[in-house]
Amino acid sequence: MAGSVSSPILPPLDRALLPPLLAGAAMLWVAGVTLPILQVTKLFLWEDEIVIWRATFQVFEEGAAVLGVILLLFTLVLPVMKLVSTCYALAALARARTAQAARGLAWIERFGKWSMLDVFVIAVAVFAAKSGWQAEATVRPGLYCFAGFALLSSGLALRVKQLAHRAAVIESP
Repeated sequence: MAGSVSSPILPPLDRALLPPLLAGAAMLWVAGVTLPILQVTKLFLWEDEIVIWRATFQVFEEGAAVLGVILLLFTLVLPVMKLVSTCYALAALARARTAQAARGLAWIERFGKWSMLDVFVIAVAVFAAKSGWQAEATVRPGLYCFAGFALLSSGLALRVKQLAHRAAVIESP
């Protein structure tokens, strides 16, 4: 098509939808780590809301450095790095810079190996809170936001990988 300004790598629908969806994923992550994920009530006397951000640093303050590092890496650092890598690869594809896109994809692959461990860490926390006989745990909005982030960011990374693989096929002679 003569005069077309759209990238041959990114179809118009992907060009229009992926950036706002990536921004939405980032907002879900922020909400997921700053809103309460659980409300724990013990013997109807004590009530506490668990927030990922606050709980991570509270674990460090209590001297459990190994657990703190695990929480920090798998709920705060790695999910953000995967999202940043996805944004980088998408931006490179939008500019038809396949070498840069390949670097972004390599980082997505590295972080993607650990991508569902963040959800597992949260699931273990929920299970531990709900399994206590003297405690009752109620799921709060932060858990839904964090789970939504995990699903959306994984879907977006998958779509960017599909676009990159298709671009590699298109560019092959």
